[in-house]
Amino acid sequence: MTNQKIFCPLLIVLIFTTGCTFPQLNSEKLDIDNCDKNDFFCYQQLAADGYKDLELCDKHPFKDLNTSIAKNYVNRCYSWLARNNQNQDICDKILLNSETDELDFSNEIRQYCVAVSSNNPAKCTFQENYKLDQSYWEYNCLTDLALFNKDLTLCNSLDDYHKTECYVDFAYEYNEGSICNQLP
Repeated sequence: MTNQKIFCPLLIVLIFTTGCTFPQLNSEKLDIDNCDKNDFFCYQQLAADGYKDLELCDKHPFKDLNTSIAKNYVNRCYSWLARNNQNQDICDKILLNSETDELDFSNEIRQYCVAVSSNNPAKCTFQENYKLDQSYWEYNCLTDLALFNKDLTLCNSLDDYHKTECYVDFAYEYNEGSICNQLP
């Protein structure tokens, strides 16, 4: 409840200051050659914004680091490329780590990857015992599929808090300020 009390005023300020819109990135102009080889954020942003070349994750600056956090970044990169290419085979590149490592989210990222790469919202249901709140993974999974399919109705199965975030993400992505009139 506290998060909602903090989030709602911030959301209102964001909507009023941006008009519930933001400039779209053209992923066709994004290129791996524009990333500094040590700038992991650039690699993540390219993958999240629709880049499709597997070389992106294979050259990720964290690829050879042996920490759970580094592997999570590389695994997320592969999951986004699988989504962008609608190719579930890319999910096989996700390195599964230790079940006991509290910072390892490889199983969750793999399930997310399978759901978004197969374009199957039914697979966006995550178990209660995952290390992060299951709503985090479900929100990301359903929001990504809503954006990918241009289908706002996929946001409707989320709780009001995450549904609002999904609607705002959709409004931003497609520059549809009228969606803000439908916020729960």
